[in-house]
Amino acid sequence: MAQNDTAPPSKTREQILAAAVEVLQARGAGSLNVRAVMQQAALSRTEFYRQFNDIYDVVEALIERIASHIEQQAAPWIRDDDAIGHAEIVHDNLVRSARNIQPWGTLLAAVYDAAGLDPRLRTIWHRQLVQPRTEATATAIRRDQKAGAIRDDLDPDATATALYAMSEHLLLDLICRQGTDPDDYARIAAPIWQTVLFTPAAATEADT
Repeated sequence: MAQNDTAPPSKTREQILAAAVEVLQARGAGSLNVRAVMQQAALSRTEFYRQFNDIYDVVEALIERIASHIEQQAAPWIRDDDAIGHAEIVHDNLVRSARNIQPWGTLLAAVYDAAGLDPRLRTIWHRQLVQPRTEATATAIRRDQKAGAIRDDLDPDATATALYAMSEHLLLDLICRQGTDPDDYARIAAPIWQTVLFTPAAATEADT
């Protein structure tokens, strides 16, 4: 990403990022371009190119910022090495995740839409948001399998990938786009997590 070597780059950069957020939240990813952002920021296009190479650099910076926030507010089951999961904590953990994302909802949905417009941004979305959360979930599953708290017949990586993909879809649709209450989201998602992780294999096979 380009940087301004003269006047303080941080202030101008923050103005541009804030303007991009306003454009995304008000008009969506389809309206995000350099002209719209710089009009919102009341700055010249020259200032934009002193800070960023293109509009996708702006979206990348926003993805990185969102990812940092999510990482800092991760639930203990994901964050703490010595935490052991059990079915009773699933609902509360999902509520916490939804509340963590809720203030970013409109922006997160718009950034997700913007990422869909460019292969580079899709890669960044996966690297910054999907992969770390999936890997952390797989690590937690392995830890809990060793502790005898989770089914030992699960493939941690495949299970984490499936559970995260389901949760991401529900979060984007219910929390980010519809403004659903986090408890309502958890009531939908928690039974799926609980069944996959904690229901004995024999019981799930008997139900099919």
